Amino acid sequence: MSSKEFSFIGSLSIQDAIIFSKQVENCQKVLEFGCGASTQIIAQCSNKDSLIYSVDTNQKWMDGVKEFITNEMSINKNISFVSFENKNSIKEKDFDLIFDDGLAKNRLDFALWSWSKLKSNNGKLIIHDTRRPGEINLVSTIFQKYGNEISNISVNPNHSSLTIITKKELEPYSDWNVVEKRQSWMQSIFVDKRPENWKEIIKNKVNENYF
Repeated sequence: MSSKEFSFIGSLSIQDAIIFSKQVENCQKVLEFGCGASTQIIAQCSNKDSLIYSVDTNQKWMDGVKEFITNEMSINKNISFVSFENKNSIKEKDFDLIFDDGLAKNRLDFALWSWSKLKSNNGKLIIHDTRRPGEINLVSTIFQKYGNEISNISVNPNHSSLTIITKKELEPYSDWNVVEKRQSWMQSIFVDKRPENWKEIIKNKVNENYF
């Protein structure tokens, strides 16, 4: 369970809410697309002085969520509600967590737009509803485009409908045969000429690079 108690009303399963709350804990900067239940959890589980941006396509919905959090839940948090059309007005970067759960047709656009705003060292992009083909395709697109900046992808952990993509510092592609200075005999068992002490040579290379 989350170490912080929380309550919410909205379209998140209890399992999704628990996993999401654990990811939100101790976050200083949070950006989401699709306000509602997730906004309520962010308001309760993020740091007391955290910076929160909530993007949505429906102004009436944003107004309602803001009023609910302030009046019904009695939470006073620094939440900036921004329309999807005005998302470029958000200049903040290095978000600890970005949650993508808005209008389905705009989710990929939001994910691609927000990736550069995600903290490079262990920032988390969470996609909701990844038991649906469209959202899984979204995850695949993110991996194909930013694979060299991704350290881990956890798909629907613990029977949830969330996929958690963890970002890392960019690691440019390298030809490992060049980097490791691998000679032709190291690359195939069908090369006839290899040194008699080939086992020792390979073991030394492994030991030099073991982590």
